[in-house]
Amino acid sequence: MNLSGNLQPDSTFVISNSSACTEVINRSDMTSNSLDFNGNDAVALVKIDTLDIIGKVGVDPGAGWDVAGTTAATENHTLIRKSNIASGDTIWTNSAGTDTTNSQWLVSPQDDFSNLGTHTAEIPDLTITTPNGGEIWNRDNTYTISWTSENFDNNILIQIIDILEADTTILNSSAVNDGEFLWQIPSEFPFSEIIKS
Repeated sequence: MNLSGNLQPDSTFVISNSSACTEVINRSDMTSNSLDFNGNDAVALVKIDTLDIIGKVGVDPGAGWDVAGTTAATENHTLIRKSNIASGDTIWTNSAGTDTTNSQWLVSPQDDFSNLGTHTAEIPDLTITTPNGGEIWNRDNTYTISWTSENFDNNILIQIIDILEADTTILNSSAVNDGEFLWQIPSEFPFSEIIKS
């Protein structure tokens, strides 16, 4: 199915089968006779490249794919993306997860239309608080890089980017998201001074 146009932030677009029940049709932005899924079909959102996917193309899972620890959850269930998921995932095993904690989906009973046409999103936000502008950090000294985060529990990448030289130095590729990182600037660090503007 080909779609065109733009979806505004915080918006949804509902596509349903033309023979769906009245409650679904009334909440739909578009209907189509070509929508007919039985639970074991892969469904992808594509714009040149795949942006998001449910299932695996070319794979027959039997009745349906397991999601969040629910067997064949893509058959006769309602899947709702968790509110803390801010982008699609092209690796179905990551998205489906193995239990309710690591899955990107909530599995509800069949024909649960309570969220149809709406979606609450908790957008992750991370703000650097130190350095906060104009500091000069010298080699052979220890400084605290600090931040605040909301709706973001994963580890973070801390790196220094030299815009003039187009060079990147990774300080920690998987820092614990606890709000601060102590960095002792080595004497051989390539920049003589670190300035955050």
